Amino acid sequence: MLARAIYRLPNYLFLDEPTANLDVANSLMITRLIAGMGCTRIAVTHDLEFARAADRLYELRAARLIECDWDEFASVEPRDRDTRETPKSRSSSL
Repeated sequence: MLARAIYRLPNYLFLDEPTANLDVANSLMITRLIAGMGCTRIAVTHDLEFARAADRLYELRAARLIECDWDEFASVEPRDRDTRETPKSRSSSL
């Protein structure tokens, strides 16, 4: 399905764990391919290398979508993400 979506050169691409279950080489290939498409990409991922290719990062924290920068995102251990305080100024309810 991903190949079909990429082939059609969409204006928007919605991705759910696009690099899950791929080896490192294929994961990097997919990450570079998608990053270079020039379309709006909205992705859900646990892959930090894939997230690094994003123009903007948002994190789901305590039922709120929080915009964060790369340094903030990468510095927190995944197990600690849900326990961090949610800043009110940068969040929106889902």
